[in-house]
Amino acid sequence: MTGSGIRASIEALPRQIRQGWELGRALALPKSYRDVDHVVISGMGGSSLGGHVLTTSCADRLSIPIELVNGYDLPRHVGRRTLVVLSSYSGTTEETISTAKQAAKKGARCVALTTGGDLAKLAKTKRWPLMLLDAEHNPSNQPRMGIGSQAVALYGLLASLGKLKLGPRDIERMAKAASTDVTDAAQTLAKRIGDRVVLPLAAEHLVGAAHVATNQLNENAKRMAMFFALPEFDHHFLEALSYPEKSKRDFVAVLYQSDAYHAQNRKRVTLTAELLGRNGIEPIVVTLDGGSKLEETWRLIRLGASTSLELALAIGVNPEPVPNVEAFKQAMAEAV
Repeated sequence: MTGSGIRASIEALPRQIRQGWELGRALALPKSYRDVDHVVISGMGGSSLGGHVLTTSCADRLSIPIELVNGYDLPRHVGRRTLVVLSSYSGTTEETISTAKQAAKKGARCVALTTGGDLAKLAKTKRWPLMLLDAEHNPSNQPRMGIGSQAVALYGLLASLGKLKLGPRDIERMAKAASTDVTDAAQTLAKRIGDRVVLPLAAEHLVGAAHVATNQLNENAKRMAMFFALPEFDHHFLEALSYPEKSKRDFVAVLYQSDAYHAQNRKRVTLTAELLGRNGIEPIVVTLDGGSKLEETWRLIRLGASTSLELALAIGVNPEPVPNVEAFKQAMAEAV
């Protein structure tokens, strides 16, 4: 068992943030790219996380709509005024390669975000701007653990196009938030979670960060975890608290609270926690302690990653490899 690569990637998160900003800001973009009126980000698994973080953490800073695609096909409306960001850490993700070929046929303005592989080759052939990720600050070389570089490269790209209001001071605040030592908090949270299925719940600007935390619970801790966004959760899941009765003790809900939420969502976190507790699912409320929405986002990403590592170590599993995911990819490649 080892978690050294994952731990090193967590500790490098502030450096990833700075690296991603420089990568996005330094990208040479044709003038035609400034005429885009919407963005599509295509990616899967760990390579899709940057888009989730961008769209929720920067919702009040973006001046252009963004759509996330997690599959083989682009929406019909994609065309010459669409910026399509093709995100595949390995550069070999079949779904992303499929959307890349479609984007080329549709005449979309494309940018590739990858470490290499087929996607980098395609970008060079098509002369698309290429944000080539360097794994220097992601020692684990796992896509999910390069979230700082991947997400903030998107920040830098859209800031360069004048579509995102963000500057170097914001980046430094984010990096500082991501450098906070959360070891004690992560160990405490991991102990409270124990050997249970996790239901992370968050709202507004923290939705993307909670999505990252859920991915890392799945892949690092090898733990069943299912994310839900508030307030939507309250409009359907509450009716599921009645049955099956025996299974509820196997679940724990982690609710992320923020003073920056809409007043009604702050109230919802409290009331949802109380209702879950009365119905046999232990609630754990984690309050992000101030700062800007971006600072809270990156503080949560650091906490989520650290908690997933602690859970993996507690049960004696190596958090780095993802054998089930890799085996399934191989089965897909071999299936007729």
